[in-house]
Amino acid sequence: MDILLTILSNILDMITVFLYFHGLFNGRNKKIPFPILIMAYITMSVLIYIEPKVVHLNTGFQEQVALTIWATFITFLVTLLYESTWRNRIFSAVSFEVLAILAENIIYITIPASQKYSITSQSENIETVWNCFAKLLTLCFVLIIIHVVKRHKLAYSLKYNILVMIVPVISPIILFFVIDLTDIMIGGMHAFQLFTILGLFIINAVNYFLFDYVLLSQQLSIENKQLRQQEIFQENKYIQLSTAYRNTRSIVHDTKKHLFMIQSYLENTVNKDNTVNSEKTKELKDYLSFTIKDLDNTVSRVNTGILVIDAFLNNYITMAEGDSTIFKTNIQIDKSLITINEYDLCVILGNLLDNSYEACKKQSSPKDISVNIATERGNLVIYITNSLPPSKSNYYVRKENLVHGYGLKNVERITNRYYGTFITYIEKDRYEAIVTIPYDLEHSKVC
Repeated sequence: MDILLTILSNILDMITVFLYFHGLFNGRNKKIPFPILIMAYITMSVLIYIEPKVVHLNTGFQEQVALTIWATFITFLVTLLYESTWRNRIFSAVSFEVLAILAENIIYITIPASQKYSITSQSENIETVWNCFAKLLTLCFVLIIIHVVKRHKLAYSLKYNILVMIVPVISPIILFFVIDLTDIMIGGMHAFQLFTILGLFIINAVNYFLFDYVLLSQQLSIENKQLRQQEIFQENKYIQLSTAYRNTRSIVHDTKKHLFMIQSYLENTVNKDNTVNSEKTKELKDYLSFTIKDLDNTVSRVNTGILVIDAFLNNYITMAEGDSTIFKTNIQIDKSLITINEYDLCVILGNLLDNSYEACKKQSSPKDISVNIATERGNLVIYITNSLPPSKSNYYVRKENLVHGYGLKNVERITNRYYGTFITYIEKDRYEAIVTIPYDLEHSKVC
């Protein structure tokens, strides 16, 4: 029984740590095969188990401190197998040991004072039973924390929250009220009690994986919806670009027609006797005034020579005017320095402008959008800001992450491909997005 309990305790510990890291980290390092990951967890469990056997200090408190430090260090080494930052790795390793210590102390204080001495005076079996109880309670804490962390990534329904939380909440109640730890210390552990602990642990683990797959399915459903929205978005942007191109061709055609008309008027402003035909001259002046006014109404207000920039900005300027939105532009670019291809620039600029415009549509005046595009210090910089209602700044961040999340992921993905940076933040009730893409570095070429 002692060996069985020891193996069970270590297996419970490995599974709990695995679930904790699986919930907190984005995934293991792609270079690490899954069998290596499992071997790392087994090695971790063995190293933590043998530490008290080989290290003997003066007092039990010193041994407990040494074991905690050793366990934290070994657990931290396992975090190196996952994709994460150093801060998250340290936090995960330390927080897990804190949860484990908390669970052990909760189990300890539930034992009557008259029986606490038995833990140190009786056989190792009692300590192992105590550890099994503590591991199960630690798992319950871990599942609750993972659920709280994941709630910030996706909005759960009330039904989902109740279903996913009910098992880890009820498990400690069953543990304390169905199984009497004092009786186990006096009469030993029976098969029923052993299988109860094991059963509760399995139920919690299965519950976690079950609802993790439910969550994954929900996320995939949302991503599919966002993909469709992004596809529609790209189709609309293509239509905008096509319209802008046709308008440009139309302007060129009309300008050519106007030049022919002017030539015709000039040929008729002089009579055969070389005198000026005042009537034709007046007609020419009227036609020139009409032509200039017509060109002012049709010519693009942004002319950089880059179709994507010109088409998008002129289109959004027109839409903003119809929606009482102030649209300011500051374009200072050298066309020859821009290395990003038109499709990628379309995705970046289109998504950022669409997000800003949609945010302003939901606001009352005054509302504004500011677009700054420049080639400076070896970078193409796209800096777009828009106004936000003061009371809805935080709401906009959460809403935008959910609705426009895939569009912004595309912006980030393309920016990273060009070794650039993409930053969004809110400052003084303004939403700001900055894309920086280098153009003067050899490695800035797309792989």
